[in-house]
Amino acid sequence: VRDMKKEGELLDHCVYESKYYTRHESLLLSARKHDKRIATIEFSLKNLSISQCRGMSNDVPDDYDNIVSLINNNIKIIKKCLKRKELLSA
Repeated sequence: VRDMKKEGELLDHCVYESKYYTRHESLLLSARKHDKRIATIEFSLKNLSISQCRGMSNDVPDDYDNIVSLINNNIKIIKKCLKRKELLSA
């Protein structure tokens, strides 16, 4: 939660105030470039897709296409983690 507060402050958007961290069907990711935060991504665990990707002041980040590509190329890893979590909670 502290990380989301910092993320919202640094990128000047509402990820913290809108309590995105309480959405149990979402995975929140922080895109960084050279250790600088460039975007916050909300990934739907239900649909296995990006719900939104926002940069500074809710703008679309310059690296949007690269971010989307990176996430889409790693959906198999996310699925694997979800299945593992399901097995552990069973």
